[in-house]
Amino acid sequence: MTKKDAVKALALTASLLELIGENEFRAKAYQTAERALENLTGDWEELVAKGFTGVRGIGGQLASGLSEFHATGKFAPLEELKAQIPSGVLELFRVRGLGAKKIRTLWDAGVTSLAAFIAAAEQDQIAQLKGFGAGSQAKLLEAALFAAKASERRLLPEAEEAFKQLKALFPESVQLEPAGSLRRHLETIGDLDVVALGEPEVIMAVLAPFQPVAGKVYSHLLEFSFMGFEVQLALADPETLGAAQFIMAGSKPFLKTAFAAAEQKGYSLPFLSTGLMRESNLIPTAREEDIFALLEIPFQPPELREAEHLGRTLPTRQLELKDIIGMLHVHTNASDGSHSLREMALAAQKLGMKYLGICDHSRSAFYAGGLSIEKVRNQWQEIDTLNAELEGIQILKGIESDILADGSLDYPDEILSGFDFVVSSIHSLFTLSFAAQTERLIKAVQNRFTTILGHPTGRLLLRRPSYEFDMKAVLEAAKEAGTIIEINANPNRLDLDWRIVLEHPEQLYAVNTDAHSTGGYLDLPYGVKAAQKGGVSLERCVNTWSAQEFLEYTAKKRG
Repeated sequence: MTKKDAVKALALTASLLELIGENEFRAKAYQTAERALENLTGDWEELVAKGFTGVRGIGGQLASGLSEFHATGKFAPLEELKAQIPSGVLELFRVRGLGAKKIRTLWDAGVTSLAAFIAAAEQDQIAQLKGFGAGSQAKLLEAALFAAKASERRLLPEAEEAFKQLKALFPESVQLEPAGSLRRHLETIGDLDVVALGEPEVIMAVLAPFQPVAGKVYSHLLEFSFMGFEVQLALADPETLGAAQFIMAGSKPFLKTAFAAAEQKGYSLPFLSTGLMRESNLIPTAREEDIFALLEIPFQPPELREAEHLGRTLPTRQLELKDIIGMLHVHTNASDGSHSLREMALAAQKLGMKYLGICDHSRSAFYAGGLSIEKVRNQWQEIDTLNAELEGIQILKGIESDILADGSLDYPDEILSGFDFVVSSIHSLFTLSFAAQTERLIKAVQNRFTTILGHPTGRLLLRRPSYEFDMKAVLEAAKEAGTIIEINANPNRLDLDWRIVLEHPEQLYAVNTDAHSTGGYLDLPYGVKAAQKGGVSLERCVNTWSAQEFLEYTAKKRG
């Protein structure tokens, strides 16, 4: 359990209490506890170890429940409330703009699931309910459709964990490899595709509890459910492993192109009608690379086999994890991070980083412990002291400045000039009009103190879509101003989307973890893979530059 998990659990508990009409004081107690945890800036694990002692608004019973939550992943008060509410009604909390009161109105009106809400909205029935209206109905329908689509997919780390758990079930004699969208490192995953090399009898024995359907589609394919995923497992042998990897990796548009190339050369590749391989006419090949050689097409790593990559000229030398020598957007416990400046610096040094850009939240982000001007100056002194002490890593003075409503940044110029660099981000006012949001972002990227535009679209995968603005106009303004664009490596964001990156190869990009703890550094590979899918070359990724090169670029941009 992280601090964010605890805050979310408390908030949902309060909402469900409001939904069922529980005593309002009980709901407010959970809201008070939620705010107390959200505003805490100390070490989270240390707080948990102390049993939340001394946290205002968290009494003994609630502290015990949170400790159990940390140990088991289950928050008892929340689980008890969920048991009282139809699961379909709980789905409605995934719709942005629907709170407990409106969901209660819907429940009372017989709208008890996400699908029922969408159907009612499309028939103009939601607008007739008290507290709603035509405008509200339209916005909520859009949000509901987004939530419904999101429910069909899972985040990449969830798929990775499911694959890891599945692989652990098999003996060493069975080789299990990821396939499909997991192998291609898509940011969200639908079905879980895998390739297995081993004795079929051994594989079937392991999968027996999951009741795989043998021969449902093809005799070499097994289908079953595991950890909430529908799994498609292709059986291969040493002679067909390469073909199995090639076919199961996808994507369908990429394979369609490959099949066309095969036909031109008189070869027969496995027919693909459902994205899966058929036993007959399977090309025997032990290595995936052999198929590329056979078809005389350049080898493409799986992450570059999407429809968007077809026909594009991509870097001959891909950006790799080892190329990243600097991190430029991390938080400490001075704002809403979990670890101290020293801890973050030492952890980055251990990973081989040559420099680390500290970017705590700015003063307008009061909800995240944003830094006052006094705290900014204190942090600068702390950085100077630590830089004098540490060898092998340089700490840069940065800030994640909120972009205000009018596009200005969150400190006066005399303070902004004291930072080595500035990451400018939007954290509020997501619903401004298309024109207003565009103007706001253009003004921000044109600000001479904006070094990097942070998580440019504000999306949270499967939870919140991008705010609406003219992407092309903002990126053109950023390019003209020399503002770097962030590829946020947090797997909940992966923002900027690699598809947009692919369309703008001339931009400069920063692959940033946005780490709020030392563990957040582990997100870096997700960002690198996203940059690879976006075709970012080494020279266009500023994290491959030396600290001196980066600082010189920032100084030149400021003029």
